[in-house]
Amino acid sequence: MKRAQNKSNIQIVKDYLSGTRPFISVGWNGDMVERKDNETWIDGHGATWIQKNGRKKRINKVCKISADDVRQRCKKCNMDMKWGNRFDDKIFNKTGYCYDCNVGVESLLKHQGKFKNYELQKVFKNQKGAVISFKAKVEETIHHLETTGNDIVYINEDGSKEVWPDTTKNQVLADAKVDLKECDLALERIEESLRSLESEK
Repeated sequence: MKRAQNKSNIQIVKDYLSGTRPFISVGWNGDMVERKDNETWIDGHGATWIQKNGRKKRINKVCKISADDVRQRCKKCNMDMKWGNRFDDKIFNKTGYCYDCNVGVESLLKHQGKFKNYELQKVFKNQKGAVISFKAKVEETIHHLETTGNDIVYINEDGSKEVWPDTTKNQVLADAKVDLKECDLALERIEESLRSLESEK
């Protein structure tokens, strides 16, 4: 039983039986504000409230997005991709065109003699994406190796722990830093190639 200030357990029980609370209650009661119906206010957290039929009700902010804002549409024919087929799904995410429009765009580029440039740009953009993804993994590896200890810890099936000295950590870290430099150089070469292709348009 909790101890009241300077009271024995017997005295606490007697106080309970007589209807008095033997413990000190500490709390805070804010000023009671009388609200009228349809009155709105903003609380300390930025939430908006309204008084309705003697009760307070929170007014939720609604984000208004129309169906047209989220629909994926072909850049050329404006077809809704929801009604496309499996070929449209594959092509749209890469080009922004439905399958038929993409065939038309590429055919026109071939006819104008610009397809080789367009094809090389696609190849370099794919390479750029792959290098950026690889660079992020290398940076994560370098961060991990620089912030962890020099021991490898194995947890066995029975819960026991084995600690092995990591003799390859320094070499792996050095190789990762070389890979990071190679990624930066590759990105520079790709960007330069993309700029020269863009100027040939």
